[in-house]
This record gives sequence, structure tokens and C-alpha cells, in this order.
Amino acid sequence: MTGRDREQEEQVPHARTIPRDTRNVSEVRITRADDPRLARFYDEVYLPAFAHQREPLEAWQRALEGAAYAFTIVLEIEDDRIDGGIVFERYPKSDVALITYLVVAPHARRRGVGSRLLDRAMHELAGARAIVGEVHDPAHADDPAAARKRIAWFEQRGARVLEIEYVQPDLGYGRDPHLKLISFRGDDVERALLDRFLDELYALTEGHRTPVRSPVV
Repeated sequence: MTGRDREQEEQVPHARTIPRDTRNVSEVRITRADDPRLARFYDEVYLPAFAHQREPLEAWQRALEGAAYAFTIVLEIEDDRIDGGIVFERYPKSDVALITYLVVAPHARRRGVGSRLLDRAMHELAGARAIVGEVHDPAHADDPAAARKRIAWFEQRGARVLEIEYVQPDLGYGRDPHLKLISFRGDDVERALLDRFLDELYALTEGHRTPVRSPVV
């Protein structure tokens, strides 16, 4: 999946910590661009998983300092070790949310980290008109089996692939035409709403409306 920009600041130090029942495990919401945990998550967890399509850390930092849409990063940390993180955005004009990255460190897999992070995002985005995400199209993935497995993981949690042509805008490494959009609620998102969201997404990332227009199959 993919990412772009958000957060909100109150009078807090670097982040607001959300305690979990599990001992020594907490969810941490990153609220400052200079929080050292942001760079650690980027280098230690995000880059190894998304090196082929990495979004610059500076883009996240700019978003945390103020963006035209809501940008959120939540990490799960055990002791001082980052187990995983989720990045999601909410676009104000269309009121569509985009979950851009969900990544779990190898040492923390098969322990429910990804499910907990996804549940957190879905809870926070509950009021959005739609919640979508990006997945690699198995037909064009370097590892088709892994891409199918990832889609199946989301489908088991209620998501479904939207049969719409989609080209990810340039996030710093060029456009990517080999992704698919998924609806995390499993609904058939209204095409007019998707068009408004894509126009807004392209306007904020590339400065113009999306060139992609094709009917839902």
C-alpha cells in the first residue's frame, strides 16, 4: 500500500501514547515531524518493506507540519522496539479516507499487530464516506503469490477489490499504474464519489485532476 500526509497538534510533547492491555505494548500516534520514532519507523520497518516504491520521509514530515488533508501515523511499540505502523489520510472535500501503508516488522508477524493497527484506523475513520487503500495488482507484481496473499488477508477482514482503473499519482518516484484500489468496508463505492476523491488526490499530489477515467466493471 501507499502513503502521503497528516496530523494534529495540541499542547503535547512529541506524541500521544495510547496504552494497550498487553504489557509493555503501546500504540503511539506520531504528531511531530521531529519525533525520532518517525525516522526509526521509516528506516527500520517501512523501508525494508517498501524500498521499491519508497515515499520520501520528508513528505511525511511536511504533512505532519501541516497538510491540506488529515495525515495520521500510528505505531505499535513493545518496550523500545517498533513492531509495526499504519499510515492513513482523510481528504476533506470528498471525505474519503485512504489507508496508504500498513506494515509489520518481521519479528512481530503472526501476533495480531496488523489486525490491531487496521482496527485502530477503521475506528478512527468510521465517519468517512468511504475507506479505500492501494494494493499491488498480482498480474504486475514482482511476487504475484505474495500480492495475492496480501489481498486475501484484507478480504478476510471485509475488504474487496474495486474494479476501477487506477494510476497512483507521483509521490516522489513516478506514477505507478500497477496498483488496485480496495474498499476496506467491502462496499461498492459510488463511482461519482470515487471520481471526486481521485480528483482531489491528484490535485493535492500533482497539482491537477486525475487523467484516469474508466467505468467500474
